[in-house]
Amino acid sequence: WRSEFVTITPKDQPLEIEVRGSVPAPATKDKGTFIERRWRVEESPPALEEPDSPPPTEFLPSVRIGWGISLDDTLRELVDAASDETPKDPRLLARANEITKGIDPKDTDARIKAIYRWVIENVADGRDNDGRRVVMGKSGSRQSGFEHLLREIGVGLEPALVKNKLAMPPLGKMSEVENWDSLVLRAETNHGVRWLTVRDKFAPYGYVPAELRGQPAFRLIPGTPKDTVLSALSPGDGDGIRFEGRADVRPDGNASVELVQSFVGKLGISLRGILDRVAEAQRDD
Repeated sequence: WRSEFVTITPKDQPLEIEVRGSVPAPATKDKGTFIERRWRVEESPPALEEPDSPPPTEFLPSVRIGWGISLDDTLRELVDAASDETPKDPRLLARANEITKGIDPKDTDARIKAIYRWVIENVADGRDNDGRRVVMGKSGSRQSGFEHLLREIGVGLEPALVKNKLAMPPLGKMSEVENWDSLVLRAETNHGVRWLTVRDKFAPYGYVPAELRGQPAFRLIPGTPKDTVLSALSPGDGDGIRFEGRADVRPDGNASVELVQSFVGKLGISLRGILDRVAEAQRDD
């Protein structure tokens, strides 16, 4: 029936204000060295949930305020946060050498792929973000364990901040920062630049979600150079469902039909995750 948002802020502090939906201009009142702003929305219609409807945040009345936020400052902070200065662990080096045994040290792509497969197959989901404990305990953040193992054998990885192509157009500096909300890894290999994520148990090596493919990215290294995320998958390996079949019709009118349904990309990853939780004796059912 009525929703009101009241703020009192210093006059000399310029505000970032972002408004979505049908919100009228604020009523302002001078309070000495401060200024009061009062936003009020009367009789806003309810947000009815419907199948495949857009998120309510895209159209419901809302007001956000802030200051001191910018993409450049955020990137500088993330570069500092992404730098790993923990000492190397001989146990992890031995594990990494064991995983990459027999692979040519110059074939960096094959070494990255071998460690990726080991992490995906052996590390269970968990809350631990320390890569050393993740590798030794085989539980926690797969990405942290993956990065630590590669660091032990001298293969460089760069985290990169990517803009989601499904994000709404920014209204100001705050929402601009929020649109850059995805993290991928970048490696320079003997087969060129490789972009990948290390999260889903059944994601193939080099998989990047569809909403991040071809999107701009900031590499989280000094200078934050800008780049574009490229997928290692061929155009035919996108997210979707494939149908293949054959029908044999006999002279008496009878026929036999065989249909094959394949789930590819994101759908394949999700379905394999579901089947992985089903007891083997129940899978056929």
